[in-house]
Amino acid sequence: MRDRSRFGTPFLPINPSTEELNFYSAQMELMGKYCLKHSGEYLAYLSTAYIARDMEEIRKALQMKELNYYGLSYGSILGVTYANMFPENVGRMMFDAIVNPIDYFSDFFKFLNGLQDLDETLEKFGEYCDELPFANCSLSKLEHGIPALTTIDNVIESLKNQPILVTETDIPAVVTAEYASMVLFESLYSASLYPNISNAFYQASIGNGLPMIQLSEYIPFTSPQTTPSNILKRNQPGLATLCSDTDISTTHYTLQEWKTQIKEYSNHTSMLGSRQWGWKFLSCRTWPRFEHTDRYTGPWNKQLKNPVLIIGTRYDPVTPWTSAQVLYDLMGKDHATNQNARLLLHNGHGHGSISQISSCTMDIQIDYVLYGRLPPIDYVCEVDDPLFTIYE
Repeated sequence: MRDRSRFGTPFLPINPSTEELNFYSAQMELMGKYCLKHSGEYLAYLSTAYIARDMEEIRKALQMKELNYYGLSYGSILGVTYANMFPENVGRMMFDAIVNPIDYFSDFFKFLNGLQDLDETLEKFGEYCDELPFANCSLSKLEHGIPALTTIDNVIESLKNQPILVTETDIPAVVTAEYASMVLFESLYSASLYPNISNAFYQASIGNGLPMIQLSEYIPFTSPQTTPSNILKRNQPGLATLCSDTDISTTHYTLQEWKTQIKEYSNHTSMLGSRQWGWKFLSCRTWPRFEHTDRYTGPWNKQLKNPVLIIGTRYDPVTPWTSAQVLYDLMGKDHATNQNARLLLHNGHGHGSISQISSCTMDIQIDYVLYGRLPPIDYVCEVDDPLFTIYE
C-alpha cells in the first residue's frame, strides 16, 4: 500500500501545532454548546431511533399497511433500525451503500472502519487510468510514463510548499495540499467524476488550479472559501444525529487521545479518509449528551414481515463491501431459509450502486419493488460502462 502520510484535511494542517489543534478543538466544542443553547432539549431527540419512530408515525398517518423504503449510506442505518424496531411493518425495503450497524453505534472510531476500502479504491483508480489514453485519463502512465497516483502524490507534495492561486473565478481561490486532498477524497464517491479528477490533478501539475476549483462544484461543501465551521453548520442535524448515536465512550477521549486514535486508524484503514473524518467529527468528543436519548443498538435479526434487499458496491470508498456482508449475516444468514434478507453485489466503483450505472442492478431493484422478487443467492451485477467513460 502506498504511503498516504502527505494527505491533509481542510480542517487542520497535515502536521498541526499544539496551538492550531487547541483552537480547532475549541471551535468544535463551541458548535455543540451553540446548538445546546439554541435547540436545548430538542437535541436529545436527534437520534436514529427517534427518526425511525417518526417514520412509523408517518406510515400510520398515511394509513399504509407496510413501509416501503430505499436508504443509501446513512439511510441504510436508518432503514435497518426501523426494520428491527418495527419488523411487523416492513414492506419492500432496499438498503444500499451499507454502514455496519455494529461499528456505527459503537465508539466513534469504529465508524472509521468504513474507510477500509478507500485506499484500494484509489489504487484501482490509478490502475485503470494508467492503461488508458490521455483523452480518457489525463494522468495516464501511457501518456506520461509516470503512474497516475505518483503524479497525484507529487501534486499534493508540491502544493504544501507552493499553493496555486486561481484568479479566473468570481472569488479568487487558493488550492492547497489540504484542499486537494479533500477534493480527491470526496470525488471518489462518484465514478462519473474519475475523468474530472484526473484532469484536475494533471492541470494542477502544470500550475493550473482552475479545474480543481471547478471539480469542487460537483461536491457539497468543498468551496475553497468554506471554513470548517461553515461545513458543519450546514450539516448540523446529521452531525447531531451521528454524535448522539455513538457510544458514550466517545466523550471520554482527551484531545491527544483523539489525535492518537486518528493515527492508529489511518494505519489500518486509510490515511486519506481517517484524517478527513476524524477531524471533521471532533465535535462528537464534546457533544451534549442526554440520559433519555433513545439509542437502538440491536438486535438486528428480528423476523421481518417481508425480506429486505441489501446492495453492496465492490469498490466503495466509505461503505465497504464487507459491511454489506456483515449486515446480511446479521439479518439474513442467521435464518436457514434466508427469508429476512438477500444480498446483491454491485461490481462497480463509487458510493452506492447509483455511482456507476448497472442495468442489471436497476432491473433487480425494479423487480423487487414492483413484484417482491429477490435475486438468486450470491448474485453479482456488472456495470454497463468501464471507468473513465466520457459521456457527451
